[in-house]
Amino acid sequence: MKPFLLFVVAFLMLHPLAYTQQQSLMKGQIRDKHSKVPLPGATVVLLNDRDSSLVASVLTTKDGVFNIERLQVGSYRLHITYLGYRSIRESIEINVPKIPVDMGTIYMEKTGLTLATVEIKSPIIVKRDTLEFDASYFPTRENAIIEELLKKLPGVFVDRDGTIRMQGETIKRILIDGRPFFEDDPTMATKNLTADIIDKIQLIDEKSKEAQFTGISDGNDEKVINLIIKKDRKKGLIGGITVGYGTDDRFAISANVNRFGDNHQVSFIGKGNNTNDIQDGKDTRNSSGITRQWNGALNYNTDFGSNLKLHSSYSLNNSRKDNRQNSIKHNFFSDTSWYYNQYLRSVDNGTNHSFNIRMEYQIDTMQMLEIMTNINYILGSNLQENDYETLNSKQDQINSGTTYISGESRNPDFFTSITYRKKLRKAGQTISTGMNFGYGSHAEEIFNISTNSFLNPDGDSFVDSLNQRTKYDNRHRVFQYHITYTEPVIKSSILRLSYLFTKDYSVPEKLSYDFNASKGEYDHLNDSLSNSFKNSTDFHFASASIHTLKTKYDYSLGLNMLYSNMGNKNISLRSNLIKHTSNFYPTVSFNYSFTKTKKLRLNYSADIQAPSINDLQPVLDNRNPLYIKLGNPDLKPGRADNLSVTFNDFNPGNMRSLSANINASVISNKIVPANWLDSLGRQVSQPRNLDGAWNISLNIDNGLYLKHLQTNIKSSTSFTFNRNVNLINGLKGYINDLSISQTLFFSYNHKELFDLTARTNAQYSIVKYSMQNNSNNNSLSYAFSFTGNINLPYGFTVGSIADYTMNIGRAEGFNMNIMMINAFVSKSFFSNKKGLLKFQGFDLLKQNISITRNIGDNYYEDVRTNALQRFFMLSFSYFLNSGRNKSKR
Repeated sequence: MKPFLLFVVAFLMLHPLAYTQQQSLMKGQIRDKHSKVPLPGATVVLLNDRDSSLVASVLTTKDGVFNIERLQVGSYRLHITYLGYRSIRESIEINVPKIPVDMGTIYMEKTGLTLATVEIKSPIIVKRDTLEFDASYFPTRENAIIEELLKKLPGVFVDRDGTIRMQGETIKRILIDGRPFFEDDPTMATKNLTADIIDKIQLIDEKSKEAQFTGISDGNDEKVINLIIKKDRKKGLIGGITVGYGTDDRFAISANVNRFGDNHQVSFIGKGNNTNDIQDGKDTRNSSGITRQWNGALNYNTDFGSNLKLHSSYSLNNSRKDNRQNSIKHNFFSDTSWYYNQYLRSVDNGTNHSFNIRMEYQIDTMQMLEIMTNINYILGSNLQENDYETLNSKQDQINSGTTYISGESRNPDFFTSITYRKKLRKAGQTISTGMNFGYGSHAEEIFNISTNSFLNPDGDSFVDSLNQRTKYDNRHRVFQYHITYTEPVIKSSILRLSYLFTKDYSVPEKLSYDFNASKGEYDHLNDSLSNSFKNSTDFHFASASIHTLKTKYDYSLGLNMLYSNMGNKNISLRSNLIKHTSNFYPTVSFNYSFTKTKKLRLNYSADIQAPSINDLQPVLDNRNPLYIKLGNPDLKPGRADNLSVTFNDFNPGNMRSLSANINASVISNKIVPANWLDSLGRQVSQPRNLDGAWNISLNIDNGLYLKHLQTNIKSSTSFTFNRNVNLINGLKGYINDLSISQTLFFSYNHKELFDLTARTNAQYSIVKYSMQNNSNNNSLSYAFSFTGNINLPYGFTVGSIADYTMNIGRAEGFNMNIMMINAFVSKSFFSNKKGLLKFQGFDLLKQNISITRNIGDNYYEDVRTNALQRFFMLSFSYFLNSGRNKSKR
């Protein structure tokens, strides 16, 4: 079976190349009929005469020239369009292979018509920083979510957990008609809205607000997706509601109601379930525990006239997660090895309120004011029971114990920013200034009860017990002021000067109380485990850079300076620590555009990694009695020098995409945990600064969409090498971790009858440790997923998802092969299929389980966690389709 599957995948990927020996070239030039000047940017579309499917779509060069390659013998229809000119249509016959077809000079006549009147248009529009796709060109099944539509786009990868990658970068924001949709959670749109409401999909290289205003990149570019709603879907409410109940008291309810207007948007999304979202198609492989959740969110955007825009959102999330976990950890040191076996039971409860609001006020054509506020309030509680033992290299027990931990926490925080931007008289001359203020606090109370038995080398044993209540309190304030000035200095070049001042003030406090058995209270303060601090740090960041913009390329050269002044007052020990650090580092960026869709980008920058308060606080953290943590007030900031090279190529004619990314980092003064151990299996960890860490990665993504075959093929190849450094019992060591991964994706639609998707991934990992070669480890994980749906008469649909996972190279008992099968049958009701009754079965073979591997500085760990297993559910969905066009996509 496996060789057959490999043959099918290889055939499908190589099939388009089988015709290359018989390909022809078509070329020509477009000019104005009267002035005879070339027409750059004219759209040339070639359609197959047999079924009108798209063969190629290209834009003319600055000289009005177009070239269409890789044409087979056959009949075609050529369509040429240009803004304000009459469109041209011609029938083309290619009878002899390999002979170029020269269309010569084609003259177009002005008519005053706009593009809106053109009947034939390309499914792709290419702009400087935007690729725009016509959604109707990528058909989806009835009531499919937007995620299914995005999977069909060349160059866009969607993982089973909903993560979206485009040209090697992860998409963090989705816009609806250019407006934010729930800020930084793309799945709110992709997993709740249906694909049939989308008219256009825009893939945008978006610059920051400051860069958009000044026209100079500040290095904060990101890739976003903008979804344009169909006009007829803006006339009423759209959305739906689903209610489901199943065996083992499983339930799922969800609702979303949206209204998208030209000047305002309002959306409500809510859901509740105890199914880990599996009923929505979420990948539950390696999803640990069983989660019950209730979520509600509201998004509101509106325009007050043409100058004032308001964006706001609120979300409430409440969850309860139940974990049952077995793990085997292999710890190794310079002269010995330990094995740590653990069984953990935990219940985590959390409630999170989040509110965001942003106002953009365009005072006039030269001035802009932006105000943003974010408020969060998080409540949490945790119960944890842990049974564990440590074995020496001979598998003899050296300690064992039980720990019971319960705790509650509260985390409110507030952040607001005000930014004013102004364009000055000279073109390119701007000034931006603003202030930020934030306040947050963390309050936590933990009860820790543990009993540990230790076996001495001479055979004697003793018991150590702990019963403590610990209170953590950290109040944190931050104030920032920033100013940026740009000035044209020479032709095509602009000088950018920037300064940022940050005042960071925090008061962390930890108070530990031992249990007084005679009183039954926690009233004895443990001085050795308690401490209070006042930490005040000033950061001064200044940068100067030159940005040069040419027709085909742009580049920037800059120099940054970061100076910090930290004052740390230990109230408990009555000591003061004052530290000054300064760092200078250059920045370089270079962008070259071969064409509008073929680009090369190079960036160099450095990151300064300041130690956290917990890293600096010299007080013991004994939540795990066998792994004690201690802060280090002598830590220095770490520094990472980063280099990235990105190449992107997209051919709108044959829908082929290629993206290649190389990233490398060298880290100096890296903050790593230094570990010391004793003969009883106890460890003490303290962060230290070490040199010698670096990493490099390569990722190559390929995509091809074959419209006439309704087929989508994608592949992703990645190589990652990490060299980390550790310090164990005073000895420095290295960890070399090489990971190779290959992913193949294939999807096929046969009209409206059925669709299928196949995805396979193999990852091979090699880990080598300099301290103990016999602890080196190689592991392989393989996964194959198949999804299929068949539309039957009378509104019936059947479908299934099959997931197979294989693990090799894990600890004994963790090399498990898992097959998960989910299936459903559904029936549509009412006009326009607004009602849907669905019966679903999940994990039909009852094999679902979570197995993961963790790799650390001196260990690797295999973890098996309970997972949601077989259940059945009956659900009913009703779709709000006000204003829906009854015609099929």
